[in-house]
Amino acid sequence: MTLWSDLAAAFPSLERLPEAARPHVVELIPSARGTEQSLCVVFDEREALRMTAPEVPEFILSLTAHRYAVDLDSLGTGAERYYVDEIFDPEVALRGWICAGGVVVEEKTYRRAGPGRLLIDRRDANGAWLSRDEPECVGSDVDWSGEPQVLEAARAALAAGEILGFLVLKKEGRSQSYLRIYGVVP
Repeated sequence: MTLWSDLAAAFPSLERLPEAARPHVVELIPSARGTEQSLCVVFDEREALRMTAPEVPEFILSLTAHRYAVDLDSLGTGAERYYVDEIFDPEVALRGWICAGGVVVEEKTYRRAGPGRLLIDRRDANGAWLSRDEPECVGSDVDWSGEPQVLEAARAALAAGEILGFLVLKKEGRSQSYLRIYGVVP
């Protein structure tokens, strides 16, 4: 797969993904947070997350979701990023956690705020608010703030039929963008 090798060149962490977890990859989400870039992998199966991230807190794996995700580049850093979608919640689209050694340091709630818009609430491990209503929205290709070759790889993969599509998300008021590549066939 060309997309896989192109992204592995930009994100060597992708090569550390266990072979048994690869068939469960449904999305790849490169992120650009200021000058830092990382790659989040989304699975359709909780066991693929467990294989990939052995220190994932058990309560995350016990949640009912149809997608489980981990930022591969965050593993082992003391700021590991995990996500699950909320299937049955009409308001909450996604929950996320930043963990250190399997212990939650921060929790994020991504709330639906209209077509193509989310509002993000962040709390520390004690439940104290860190921020509320941080806006995130669907952008366009020009909003991608990461390496240009990552966007080009997504465009080429779409043209070659390797993926179903991609979209750019951006945080309003911050230098953060995400490239959500979906319909991935590893």
